[in-house]
Order: sequence, then structure tokens, then C-alpha cells
Amino acid sequence: MRKKIWLRIDVSVLALMLGAKLFAGTPQPAAGQQMPVSTPTPPPAEGKKLPAIGVAPVAQVTLSEQCQRTRDRAGVLRAELEASLAAQLKTAAEQYVAKPGPGVSTEKAWGGYAAAASLTGGATVAAWAGLKAAEIRWTGETVTNAGIYLYQLGKTQDALQFLNCAYEMGNRSPYLFEALAIVHQTGGNNGQARQFINQALSAAPDDVLIETEASFINTGQPPPARPPQRDPDGLDEALRELEEHAQRALSQIKAQADTLVSSLSHSSIRGDQQISADYINRLVQIARDGRRDARAEADPTLRQVKINSALDVSIYDYAEISNTLLSFPDATKTSGSPLLLWADALGLDAPVLARESRHLPTSTGGWYGGLAQGAYKEYFRDKDAASKAHMERRQACRNDPCGTREDARWCGVWKQLYEVWENASRQRHNTAARNFDRVATRRVIEAENEYLQVRDYAVRQFRKMRFRKLPRYDEEQIFLRMVNSHILPVYERHVNPPAGVHGGTVLYLRDQALWFKNEARSGMDRDLASEARSMQIQCEPAVRALLELLAQEEWQAYLDHLKDRLAWDIQPKTESDFPCEGSIGPLTIETDLNKPGEGKFDLKWKGKSFQGGGNVTVGPGGVVSWGGGGGIRGSSADKHTGIVIVATGNSASGPGFGQSVSYGPFQGKGKVSFTSKVSPWNSQEYLGIKLKGSAGLGLSNSGVEGRVVDLGVKCYPSSGSVTIYPRALYDDAVRFLSTPTTPPRP
Repeated sequence: MRKKIWLRIDVSVLALMLGAKLFAGTPQPAAGQQMPVSTPTPPPAEGKKLPAIGVAPVAQVTLSEQCQRTRDRAGVLRAELEASLAAQLKTAAEQYVAKPGPGVSTEKAWGGYAAAASLTGGATVAAWAGLKAAEIRWTGETVTNAGIYLYQLGKTQDALQFLNCAYEMGNRSPYLFEALAIVHQTGGNNGQARQFINQALSAAPDDVLIETEASFINTGQPPPARPPQRDPDGLDEALRELEEHAQRALSQIKAQADTLVSSLSHSSIRGDQQISADYINRLVQIARDGRRDARAEADPTLRQVKINSALDVSIYDYAEISNTLLSFPDATKTSGSPLLLWADALGLDAPVLARESRHLPTSTGGWYGGLAQGAYKEYFRDKDAASKAHMERRQACRNDPCGTREDARWCGVWKQLYEVWENASRQRHNTAARNFDRVATRRVIEAENEYLQVRDYAVRQFRKMRFRKLPRYDEEQIFLRMVNSHILPVYERHVNPPAGVHGGTVLYLRDQALWFKNEARSGMDRDLASEARSMQIQCEPAVRALLELLAQEEWQAYLDHLKDRLAWDIQPKTESDFPCEGSIGPLTIETDLNKPGEGKFDLKWKGKSFQGGGNVTVGPGGVVSWGGGGGIRGSSADKHTGIVIVATGNSASGPGFGQSVSYGPFQGKGKVSFTSKVSPWNSQEYLGIKLKGSAGLGLSNSGVEGRVVDLGVKCYPSSGSVTIYPRALYDDAVRFLSTPTTPPRP
């Protein structure tokens, strides 16, 4: 295998330090100038990282399974080769790398040493040093170089593994294709060899060595003699490539502008597009003028100098066009370029994201309408509609409990709408966080590929230059410095920016990551927290009022249950008007049942509690006494009162007695009999007193220390009966009186 361009590029690092004239594919400074850190794309695990946003940094790229195995294999091979090297060889290499020169990175120093060793026939040292460079920075270029050094060492299978990994990592250099073709041809895979050598020829059609190798691999014969050159100075080809590059850049810029115009009608992107287009067209025209002036020069010596200058201008123009293309998103932040980046990260069309967002230029510039503005708008739209419906229902209420229920109902609807908004917003931002790394990495790779095209174009044009041999003046070195100064800004602005550089692809992506972290996601959190506080302030009192209302209603239901029990304790059966009244302490009972199943039963009370007990006796002479007691709880001096039922006479039906009686304002005949019944409320059996006909039932009491506690039930039936269960009435009345009319507050 011949020494490929990758080898020429690395050799140029060494050659430049030795005063040699080879041009480096990566920009190299002249003596006395600081050498740039010539590292292409930051490596997957060690490059510059964008700020963390909840996912891996932008430069973090997961290696494929094949590349990971290759990287593991690299460590094994490096250890094996190092063990086989003489100590003085390793020491010499390490001493060289320890002082590589100003601005030369460690991996480039190892790469330069590997190239020098390869040129001098030290295949083992070259492979070891190449693997050291790949160990420090695992990129498509270092892996390609390591693979070729391994091929030169005779490790064909390892070489193929490394070259395939470089291809998977995105390296599309014509010299990688050339290396793959030669390795496959060595292994007898002629089909793959032809495929890769033709790709190399397409990528570098002017490379005579690749053309020769392609001819031998495809036909087994050397290539036919080239016809006389119609472009002996190379200016036509340089201009053609420049014009194609300019047209590609203009097309890409226009596509970005068209998308933004269709998305943001008020965007000023057309003005930015026109500025870029005018600049690119002016660069192309300058190159055309340079070609014309060079060919118009009559002096052959000066003509060659002008040809070199025209080629140098073409290199500068090519680099500036690439810089303009790559800088367009950063230069148009205030015109909305971030919309394209975040629409890509969210998997949305830019017009879709723009329609649901608002355009709010800020002090930092750009489209920053929020990534979940659609959910934000839907939430407040639905909230306003629900609030209007709530106010209409609230105004229709005729009492406070209705208003309380409507307020609580509105809060429930509000909370549901808020949860929908919160979930949609967080899902949208989580999607952006997960996908931003992939999108940003693709942008960085595109920038690196753009830089590689600039570098390859510069190499092709520099090779066309012819330099004079002048005493004390190295014309080639002067042009080399100029070419390096042309392409270096593209590298530093868009691939690996040093401190002090402003703008460019990497910094633009870093700014977007910071915006996402500090504004987009934080702004979403602030909006959600603010709305949650508003909902809490308004809804906590409403929900508390609803709970108190429900508790009051439950308490009232319990009181109604006690009243039902008291109603059971007096069971009248009416045949005509049958008024009945009674009192037990502060409890007053009034009934007036005019028809069976109809009428009223009222209980009125005051006070807190009641206690008492009693018994029933039937005395001589037909006097029946119901003994018992009652009093206000809390005084040990209270004495039990008596409850007495008085009647005379005999009953002709069933156990009982009857005679004319006089009780209060009513006089007549009546019959009193005893019965019993099981209460449906507690399943206990109670003794009952049944009065029928004209009769009166009286319950009396005695005073306690000057106080009177009334206990009594007086019924005045004209025709009918009533059954009273005194003990049940007494127990339930005590329970009813001891229950507050309103539930206790927590």
C-alpha cells in the first residue's frame, strides 16, 4: 500500500517542524505562530460537552457494538506491541511526544511520530504510536490511521476491523475508501475492493495515485494516458468546484429561510438570507475575477504567482462559504432559527410548532415561545370556558349549600384541566431533552464534514500551485501559511472552538442547551407552580366548606334518625283528632295526628344532656305507678323524680283497668293496658302502656333544690289509642338531648 493522504497529512505535522513543505490536511501554522489544536470532531467520550439538560451531554455518542469491540481490541494490540518494543524505541517516542511543540495536541504528536516511523520502515513502532493516538482520541481519522499501520504490519484482519469502525463512525475520506479497497483486495474480496476504490475515485477524481489503483483493481491494467489538459493551471476546476459549493450553500440557506417564512410570517429571515446570498455571490465573483486576471498576465513568472494567488483566493472563498452556511443558524437566532432545531428535536414540522407557540424575541434573541405552548393555550382556553359555566351555575343557586357545592365542583374541574396541562407540558419537554443530544450531535457531525470538505478542497488546490526557488524566501511556506489561515476559522468556529471564540455551531448548540435548561424547562416549572398556588388559594376554602357541609348533612341525618326513634317510642292510632303533648326535661313533644299516617310529630329541645331511670309498679286500689327519675347531669345533689300514671276501674278486654278519670283539662273514661314490643333500632324488648278511649297519662316530678325538671306525656284522645314505651322514650330522649345540633369542629 502506498503512503496515503492520511499519511501525508500526518507527515506534514512532522515535516513542518523539520522545515519540510508538505501541506497538512489539518491547518498548520508557520514557524513562530501558535499551532492550532488540530483535532477534528471531539471524540465520543472526551470532547467538549454542552451543558447537561437531564440527558447525556451533546458530544456523548454511544459506539456501535463493532466499534466498541474494535476499541477493546486496540487496547490488547497496543499492549502486545509495547511489550515487543525495545526500551530505547519507546523512550524516544515518549520524549518526542512530551515536547511536541506549541499548540500540538498529544494525539497529533503520537500521530506524527507514527507517520515518521512508517516512512522509515518502523512498522511496529508506527502501529504502536498510531494506537496510542487512537487511545487518546478515538475518531474516524485516528482509527483509519491505526488500521493502515496495522495493515503495514501484516495484521490484515485487525486492519479491516479498524477501517470498518472508522466507516461506521462517519468517516468518508477518499483515503479510507482507498485503504478499504486495498485490504479487501489483499483478502481476495475483489467485489468489495472495486466498490471502495470506485468510491475513492469519485471522492478524489484528480488523485493520480487513486486513479492508477482504481484502474489496476478494475481492469488489471494501468490507466490510459490522459489527454492534454484543457485546464493546465487548474483554475477552471477550482472555480467549478467553488461554484457548486456556493450553489449548495445557497440552496440550504434558502431551504431554512423558506421553512421559517412559512412558520413565522413576521420573521425577518428574508433579509438575513439576502445578506448571506449577496456575500456568497460576491465571493464567487472575486474568484472569477482572479482567474481572469491570472490568465491575462503576459509575464510567465508573474502569471504563475497570480495563478497561485487565484487558487489561494478560491480556498479562502470556499472556506468563507462554508463558514457562512454553518453560521446561518447562529446569525439568525432573532429571526427564529431555534424553531428549526427544536422542531427537529420534538419530531414536529416547524410550522406545527410555530402555530402552537408565540414568537417572543428576548434580550438573548431568537424564537423562544416555549416548547409546550399548545398545551398552555388549550389549558387556559378550557379553563376560561369552565369558569364561565361555573359562574352561570353559581348564579342560579338559591341557597348557600348549592353555592358551596358549585364552588367545589368547579375546583374539581379546574384540577383535572391542570393535570392535563401539566402532563402534556412535561411530556413535551422530556421528549426534547431525550432527542436534543441526537439532533445536536448530527449538527456537529455535519459541521465536521463541512470542514473536511474545506480541507480536502484546500489540499487539491494547493497541489496545483507551482513555486519558485528563491534565495532566503520560501514561497511555498508563505502560501502554506495563508492556506492554513483560511481554513482554520472554520475549524475553530464550528468543530472545536477555543476560549475566546464567539458564535459557530458548537456554541450555538451550547446556547440552546442553556436556554432549554434555564428558560424553557424552568419557565414551565414556574408557570405550573404559579397556577398550582392560585388553585390552592381559591380551592382550599371551597373544598373545606364542602366538607363542612357534608359533615353537617351527615350529622343532621343522624339527628333525624334519633327523631325517628323517638317517634317509634310513641305509637298513636287515631280514629279522630288525637292531640298529644309531653316533655322530658328540655325536650318537648307535640303530636296532632288527624288521619292515619298523616299529621305532625314535632320535637323541640334545649340544653345539653339528661340522665335518669325508673320502674313500674301496680299498687292496691287500681293505682299504677311508673317510677323513674330525671335530672340535669352534673349535680350529685339531684334527686330522682317520680313518674306516675293514675287510673281507676276495670277493663273488660285484656289486662288493664279503667274508670272515669280526671287529668288536666280533659275528663272521660279510658282503659289502660300493658304490652311489649321489640324496637327495630336496637332489637331490645320494651314494656309499653296502651291508653284507649278517654284517658289521660301524666308523668310528674318533684323539685330539686328549687329547680323543676318537667317529665311528662299527656295525651287527650277523644276516640282512639296510643301506646307509649316509656323506657325507650326516655333512653332515646337522653341520646337526642346529648347530641349537639351541629357537628363539632375538628
